[in-house]
Amino acid sequence: MGYLRVTESMTGFQKRLKRGLTLISTEQLDLPPMIFETEGLWVEIPKQVQDRLEQGRFHLSVTKIEHDALWAKTQNNLFFRHSG
Repeated sequence: MGYLRVTESMTGFQKRLKRGLTLISTEQLDLPPMIFETEGLWVEIPKQVQDRLEQGRFHLSVTKIEHDALWAKTQNNLFFRHSG
């Protein structure tokens, strides 16, 4: 956990039909970036562990760990278990 400064930029958007999501047009925007500070979580995985995970069917495991950790933070739990 730590503090982060996040910068988001919106450069454009697409207009689409609701039915079928057919693209109508692409619009460009000229907006200033939005900058905000927040708390965040990051997971550092050694390269050799990442390579092993990507070779198997474990690539979603890292994302699941991150999601579970964030959920636990919102629940103010130190220990958590995800069944599913």
